[in-house]
Amino acid sequence: MINKRRYITLAALILAIIFLPYYVYIPFLAVVIVVFPFFWEGVFAGFLIDALYGSEIHSFFSIFSTFAFFSLSLAVIILPIRRRIRAYA
Repeated sequence: MINKRRYITLAALILAIIFLPYYVYIPFLAVVIVVFPFFWEGVFAGFLIDALYGSEIHSFFSIFSTFAFFSLSLAVIILPIRRRIRAYA
């Protein structure tokens, strides 16, 4: 069963991305990725940020959306760290 808090947090994150300034939703996205295990929805939130506010770059590397790439990087980096932190919990 999927946790209700996860859905509520995702809805709050999407609303924050749409209505709040970047200095509120970017730290909120980082905290949510760290707190919730396997929060891959953060990558999609990064795509949403790029789709709404991203600038158009004409190069091959523009395939990688900036915030989606950072969200994915943070999610992958935090996986082994979370395993070590919660080993004795």
